[in-house]
Amino acid sequence: MVPLSARKLFFAALAGVVLGAPLGAFAQSLGSTAPLSLTVTPTYPAPYSQATITPLSATVDLASATFVVTVNGTKVYSGNAQPVAITLGSAGSIANVDATLTSAGTSYDQSVSIQPEDVTIVAEPLSSAPPLYAGKPLVPLGGNVRVVAIANIRGTGGKQIDPTTLSYAWTVDGAELT
Repeated sequence: MVPLSARKLFFAALAGVVLGAPLGAFAQSLGSTAPLSLTVTPTYPAPYSQATITPLSATVDLASATFVVTVNGTKVYSGNAQPVAITLGSAGSIANVDATLTSAGTSYDQSVSIQPEDVTIVAEPLSSAPPLYAGKPLVPLGGNVRVVAIANIRGTGGKQIDPTTLSYAWTVDGAELT
């Protein structure tokens, strides 16, 4: 029979191995990340809208860093590291964004390309309006609608892609419609 103190020591060592293993793997995954990454919001920007470029880093002190952003070779921002709004062009135009973050004398570069596209969604209610009603029928609560997608997606040369060659997938409440 194993004395009680040895049993406690065994379970303490076992708990250390079981609980310590995931922490070691997590620490290794942190070391493999890039020092600078950029996020773009919204994920799918519309033509002639604004997109926000935000610098992120787990290893660089952003509070004391300087941030320079150029779009297609033109400097649009230089200053403290903070989110920067850029204006996008027409559908299919590409905004090449280059960002440089400088902290403690070391520079970190990151680039991202943003191509705005446009898909218009039209919802048509499958309902009727009273006679002589001046407006259009509304979508009733729990009623049916017909949804039409009008795609304005352009290639890198600016030429519109034929909407009939695109693949469409519709989901309602997470369930794909066929």
